[in-house]
Amino acid sequence: HRDLHLSLRRQRQMCIRDRSGAGEEENVLHLHRRRQQVWEKVREASYQMRAITDRDELASMYLGRAGASGKGRDFGILVHSLFEHAVRGTLPEDERAFTIAKSTALELSNELVDEAVNALDRLRASALWKETTASTTVYTEVPLAAAEGEGSIMRGIIDLVYRVGDGGWKIVDYKTDGVVGNRATVDELKECYGAQVELYARYWERISGERVSAKGLWSTQYGCVAV
Repeated sequence: HRDLHLSLRRQRQMCIRDRSGAGEEENVLHLHRRRQQVWEKVREASYQMRAITDRDELASMYLGRAGASGKGRDFGILVHSLFEHAVRGTLPEDERAFTIAKSTALELSNELVDEAVNALDRLRASALWKETTASTTVYTEVPLAAAEGEGSIMRGIIDLVYRVGDGGWKIVDYKTDGVVGNRATVDELKECYGAQVELYARYWERISGERVSAKGLWSTQYGCVAV
């Protein structure tokens, strides 16, 4: 009887341990699921990311007009790259070979290579180039992001920003676009892109804590256009 009593007691203890172990395992699984839910919630964006310039949307505003045409985004990428390297002083000695290599990767024609090189020559011959080379501080292709209202972040890239003589900053955005007949008027450029540059100036002042004293566009057609 004593042996039977001990055996029954051991069985009861084992059952209690089994139930306890199962309960602990269930608690661990519940805790794991809860942590996963919390983590997924944390990873959800609490804001909406918006681009300061939606190039496709802007293109539809004016390149989509009757008779309009343009050289395309890839040509703009090529020119931006040339201008960036030129301002930074990182263009290789054989600039044309560099341009051809870039254009080949972008599948652009030889005609557009010539246009890109000519655009760079015009930039170097401009008052804008003299200002940048004389400036003490120059930045190119600057990414920025800033809160705009509740739950919204605006992002963009400033092509060129540099200090000017009065101690302020000048912001410039490069434009290679064409409008009707492949030539945009100055007013059309300002209408399409003026608000974009104004936003860049506002955000730069907010981020840097310093004023923007001048801003404009650099058009491969017209040169510097104030906005």
